[in-house]
Parts: sequence; structure tokens; C-alpha cells
Amino acid sequence: MPVDFVVLTDEPNNAVVTQIIRRLRQSPIKWDSHNIVELTKPERKVATEESTEWFDEKIFRRRYLEIQHYLKLDDVLKHAKENEPWIYQALKEDKDPIEVYVSAIRKGIADQGIDFAYNYINIIKNHAEKFGFPNVIEVLFNHNVIAPELGTAEKPLPYLAGRGFKAEGVHMPIMNTESEDTGNQAIFFPMKLVENYTPEQQLAYAMVMVDHELISHGFAGIKEDHDPDIVSPEDCIMSIPTSRLDWVNLAMDNRGLKYCRDCQTQYEKSPAFSPD
Repeated sequence: MPVDFVVLTDEPNNAVVTQIIRRLRQSPIKWDSHNIVELTKPERKVATEESTEWFDEKIFRRRYLEIQHYLKLDDVLKHAKENEPWIYQALKEDKDPIEVYVSAIRKGIADQGIDFAYNYINIIKNHAEKFGFPNVIEVLFNHNVIAPELGTAEKPLPYLAGRGFKAEGVHMPIMNTESEDTGNQAIFFPMKLVENYTPEQQLAYAMVMVDHELISHGFAGIKEDHDPDIVSPEDCIMSIPTSRLDWVNLAMDNRGLKYCRDCQTQYEKSPAFSPD
């Protein structure tokens, strides 16, 4: 029997997983039927070991040369100061940015990290196929997913570099074996990023990820996040503070789908909207 979604996780009995499922059932998209799949220790061990081979440093360095003038150092510093102080310190000491970025990626993978492409192809897509390519919720408590991406000249990714290339709040289309878009999607919950937060803060983080990433980006089709200097994060969940803790503290107020006027208009026109 087809299911609405599959939860892939390294801690299936964690209370956060239960609350994510409950939130999805109560949300406007009303996902209900699901399976929970535990990612085993051997499977995760293989993933971390093979991820070291998936990072192509030559391609990454070439991409940096193409984009370095668009990837503003001040913007990377702003995000690194809050998320990865060692990156902030190294860049402030005038270390070569490309060497700092390569070190961040290597360090992230060495610390139980899983390469982004490996994770999608060999974990998310592989398990999705077993259930007929439903939506996938991946909730990792013991691993980060490392995304060695710099963006483009039109859209550089200073926030990703600033947090050590650790993926956060990513949603992706689920493709079938013929590389056709199934219309379903995967979303990654990087709970390891908040492992030192209180249980209440971890839960708030997971809930705002559902609202921001899955419902708002994935189903309401709100494509861009706001600049927090232009739209206050207090006024719209599509505006994210530089500090992850500030975002979590806002989520602790249980704001739900709080939008500015423009995002509210987009939401009400989307399939996710239910006037009830």
C-alpha cells in the first residue's frame, strides 16, 4: 500500500521523530500514512567512509576561481561568526579562503559527515525506491550532510560556506529510476546541528523546519527567503536570522505559519492552503 512519506533516521525512537510525524499529520498538507526506516550503523559507516571519495577537490577549487569575486568575504564572515567560529577566526587572520573552505569540507566529512550527493543517491533515493518513491523525511541526529557548493555568480552561497558547508533545511525532488520527477520531495532535518540545545529547543527547531522548508518552500512554492535586514524574522518565518539560536528562540513561541503580506498571498494561492 502506498504511503504519504517515509522517515529515514538514525534514531527512530527519538521523541523529535514522533513530533515531526504529528506535525505533518496536523499540517495543511495532512500527510498521514508513513513508514519509519532506521539507517543502520553499518549503512551509516559505509556512507561516511565513501563520502571521503565523493568530494572532488579539483572541481571545487575550479568553481571557487569562477565565483570568488561574487562570494563576498564579509557575508561569509557574518554567518561563520555565529555558526563556525574557527572559520571566522581563520578568515579574519587572512588565511586563504579556498584553503579554509577545503579544510571545512574535509573536517565536516571526517566528523561523521555524509557527502550531499552520496546522501541523495545512495540513501534517500535508494530507500524511496523501495516504497514506490513517496515523500522522504530524513532526520539525522548523529551525522551532518556536507554540501561542497559555492553557488553561482547570480546566487552565491555565503551562508553555506559560513556554516562549514553543513546542509540545513534542504528540500529536493524525488526522482525515479529514469531520472523523472515524481512530484514528491525529500527534506533533510539536520538535528546534529542542534545537538547541544535543550530538548525543547530541538523540538522547536524541527517544527520550524517543517513550516519553513516543507510547507512554505515545498508546497506553497515560496521560492526565496527574505533578507532579515529588510523583513524582520519576527514578522515572517521566511526571514531567517543569522543566528540559528535566534531562529530557534522565535520558534519557541510556536508561531506556526506566520507570514508577511507577500508570503501570505503566495501561501493562500497554493495547494497547501486550507481556509479551514
